[in-house]
Amino acid sequence: YIYKIFDLSFQRESILIEGTNLYLKGRDIKAHLEHSLKCVLFAATLGSSIERRIGHYKSYDLTRILVLDACATALIESVCSEIEEEIKGIGQREYGLNITSRYSPGYGDLSLNIQPKLLDVLEAHRIGLTVTEDLIMIPRKSVTAIIGLQKEKGSFTGTCRKCTNRGNCPYRKEL
Repeated sequence: YIYKIFDLSFQRESILIEGTNLYLKGRDIKAHLEHSLKCVLFAATLGSSIERRIGHYKSYDLTRILVLDACATALIESVCSEIEEEIKGIGQREYGLNITSRYSPGYGDLSLNIQPKLLDVLEAHRIGLTVTEDLIMIPRKSVTAIIGLQKEKGSFTGTCRKCTNRGNCPYRKEL
């Protein structure tokens, strides 16, 4: 995994990640970061070996593929939670700030189109992470996210209720 901490500059229609040419556009990300003084961009990946292992079973053991894929999904989420805890500690120790929840391209109205630029800003090639023209991250078991650093304690409840994609999201649990 890799992450970097940036100052934010709130523009009329977007948020500029200071020191980069990356603009975060959308009402939802703006609302998510509205109290943030800084943000952390991060990328995490399980690497290509899991892709090869899943591919190995592709032609003869679909059950194993499903189980392995589900385990890999759970593992990358666990890795992201550990990174989040690390960022939380740094935010509190070094800046006296609290974190928001993770927010990824594709959530709400934050377009996946920022993925190439986000990976470029993070120099994610250093961890073997790239993105295709169709905006699919390679390796597939990878995550990019944005975490705000703010004075207020972050609210982690009701995220789905606030999302503009709530009615169409296939990942939302019933509330």
